[in-house]
Formats: sequence, structure tokens, C-alpha cells
Amino acid sequence: MNTIAEEQDISANLQGVTPRSTWKFSLDAVNQNTKHYSAEARELLRWAFMWCNDVRHPIRWEDFSKRVGYSDNTLWKIYNGTYKHPTTKELMQVPDKLIESISKFRQMESERAMLGEKQFVMTPTAKSIFDHFDLIRESQTPGFLYGASQIGKTTTAMRYKDLRNHGQTAYVRLGASSGLHGMLQLISMSVGVSPKSNTKQLLARIKNAITPDMLLIIDEAHQLIFTYRKESFFACVEVLREIYDETQCGLALIMTNLGRDKWTRDRRMELEQMFRRGVHILELGEMPSMSDLKVILKAQNLEWPNVKMKVDVEGETEEPFAMLRQLARNEGLKAIVERVRYGRKIASMREEELDWRHVCEAHLILKAKSTAPAVW
Repeated sequence: MNTIAEEQDISANLQGVTPRSTWKFSLDAVNQNTKHYSAEARELLRWAFMWCNDVRHPIRWEDFSKRVGYSDNTLWKIYNGTYKHPTTKELMQVPDKLIESISKFRQMESERAMLGEKQFVMTPTAKSIFDHFDLIRESQTPGFLYGASQIGKTTTAMRYKDLRNHGQTAYVRLGASSGLHGMLQLISMSVGVSPKSNTKQLLARIKNAITPDMLLIIDEAHQLIFTYRKESFFACVEVLREIYDETQCGLALIMTNLGRDKWTRDRRMELEQMFRRGVHILELGEMPSMSDLKVILKAQNLEWPNVKMKVDVEGETEEPFAMLRQLARNEGLKAIVERVRYGRKIASMREEELDWRHVCEAHLILKAKSTAPAVW
């Protein structure tokens, strides 16, 4: 049975009153209206806006007001840039008490996010990606991240957004065949701008929302290849270049190795201006590294298997090392993580400690399910 609060949330969502709709302004307006505040105050206000309007942890305006201990009306004036002295009517700075309160709110929310992401492990590859994004942000240049599918690019990028987001990281995952307007709608939502505008207006508002200290991460960038016509692809790339040129933000483009090869093979001349601007390039290779897997398995209390190790599972013999190598080469990181998760479920049902027997059993079960039954 739902709580009263949950019932109210369900009712509000059915009526179209989403957490985002309770924030009656966009990030471009926040940037414009708060220019006269201190750098610390601007950063905190921008962070709070982006954090509370993230679909993974949405917070309504009225709930944010309660959390930081200020009335809706006062906060509205502060965000709107009309916070004035009651007597002199001069514009005032953000109160120190509110700065302290939002800082505490950010710390608490960040800690909760970390607790809710127990599956994420800081592998050597994840650390390289974090460093790569930091360099792109600091140098205010475009950068490229290449790697095979299921190697951890997306998971790490989203984790970076949470851990490094001081109102400075926007993450966009592109889809196929969206075209220029579709791409701009996705970017606008990631930077706190309403997507309900035409292409020209969206582009202008995105530029006003993005600041030089921000990092814009474009994941699945190779999907632009599949826009419905060549001219649309070129327009998308040119607009990304234009956003970078006019905002001087860090711009990270993530794509698969196959996508990279198609970009460079089929569109090299069209992309020349973008490639020339790109200083930082990180290649992750074709499969998860052994060092990454060792860290991930250790976090699950599994020791790295000896090459000659064998495990018997109901009359079948499985070699954990060979299994890991095959999965890494053919399927990627997710396939390995899922077998460990399934193995832990098997161990839990038997009230046993997880070991390689459970993981190998999970592997054999999944392998059997993927094989078509014999024809009678």
C-alpha cells in the first residue's frame, strides 16, 4: 500500500505536475539573473537547479525550499535576481546562511547517491575516464573517448556526472535518427532548458545555459551517423562545433570503435574542424582489461581465478579463467557482472558464501537458455 505522500505524487504526475514543472524557470534564465552574485553562490544555485531536475533524483521546488530552510518566495527572488533590501531596495547578495544550507544539502544528496550506486567500482579504466573528462573540462576543448561496446563508458560517464557535478556537468545520450532538432532537444533537457522551442530558439537557449566552466558529455555520438540524411549529420556536427566555439565549454564525445571508424572513414573532411579542435583522445580498446576485472571481482569478494582452476557444476567442468576471457572478448563487461550477480543470488538461496561454483553455475544456466531446444 502506498503512503499518503506517494499517493499525492502519483496523483500529481497523472495531472502533469512533475518535479520539473514546479521549477518555473530554466538554466539560461538562472545564469542571466544571478550574474551579480558571488562565484560560490552562482555555482551552488546552478548545482541545486541541475541536481533537483535530474530524472534520477528529482526534487520538487517546495521540497527543496523546505530542505534548505527558506520560503518559496525568498528563493524565487534569489533565483530571479530580484532579491532586494527591504528599505533601500538595492539588490543584495545571497545570504551566507543559504549558501551554507545548500552546501549541506549538496553533501547529503551526494552521499545518498553514492550509497545508491553500490554496483559502481572505480576500476583503472573508470579512473582514466574521470581523468580524461577532468582534462577536457580544465582545458576547455573538445575531446574524444573511444571503446568497444559494454566496456563501461556509459556507466562511468553517468557516475562522473554525479560525483563531479557542481552545476558543471551535463550528460546527453543520443539516439538514432533523431536529426538536428531531436539532438538539440536532448541537449536542452540535460542543461535545464525546456525542449519546447523551435531549432533556432533551442540553440540560443542552450548557448545561454552553458558556461565556460561546464563539461558537456555527448554519449553515443556515433548515432549521428544514422540521421535520416547526410546533410542532417553534417548540421548536427556543425551545431556541436558552434556550441563549443561560442561557449568555450569542455566537450566530450563518446563513441564505439565501430562508430569512430565510420566517422573517420565516411565523414573525415566534414569533421576536420571538429577533429582539429580535439586535443584529448582516450582509447579504451576492444575488451575489458584484466586489471578492471580483478578490481570488480575483488569488490564482490571473489579472488582472481588461477589459469588452471577448474570447477565442477552438476557433472560439468568449467574453467573460470577461460570463461572470463571468452565473455570479455565476445560479450563485454555487463555479461560478466550479470553472472556474478546471478551467482550471488544462487549462493544466497542456499545460504552460502559466494564463490566460483555459483558464478560458473549461473554461466551454465544462462548459456543453456541461449541455446535453442533440440527439434523432436
